[in-house]
Amino acid sequence: AMAQTVMNIKVKAVQKEHKYSGVQAFLGMTIMCTLLTTGLMLSQPQGTGGATNSSFHTLSLIFNQYITGELWPLQLTFLAAFAYHVEYALNFIFSGFVSNVSFSVSDIARRICIISIGSVMFNKTLTPMNWTGIGIAISGVLWYTYLNDQETKQKLVQAEQTKKSK
Repeated sequence: AMAQTVMNIKVKAVQKEHKYSGVQAFLGMTIMCTLLTTGLMLSQPQGTGGATNSSFHTLSLIFNQYITGELWPLQLTFLAAFAYHVEYALNFIFSGFVSNVSFSVSDIARRICIISIGSVMFNKTLTPMNWTGIGIAISGVLWYTYLNDQETKQKLVQAEQTKKSK
């Protein structure tokens, strides 16, 4: 999660510096990640039980079920990939409209939602430690939102006062 946050902030800085649109930044990131992932998959030695074997095994199981008439694993795989792709495209498009901190805070809120919905959907009982973490994260998101809102209101009041004094 920390690496993803750092990557999002760095990409946003490059996007701003070179005046890339969100779509251009997303395309560049997609190409870079595809090349890196492909290189990593192909560099794994065969027969070691590494990522390549497990990835290819998983893919072969999914396509084998497709061949035998079971469409749902393949459909679910493509749906998950499509949803992830859309989520990241939207991240790059909308990241230009907010500060780095606001973007990171909204990402935390998104993760909290995913954890909460996932626990309900998959009937996973959350431990007291999980609930404590969710509570702390939600408190932080709400606190940041409140402080940001107060700062925005203060700036608006100052702008109005400056306008009236001119």
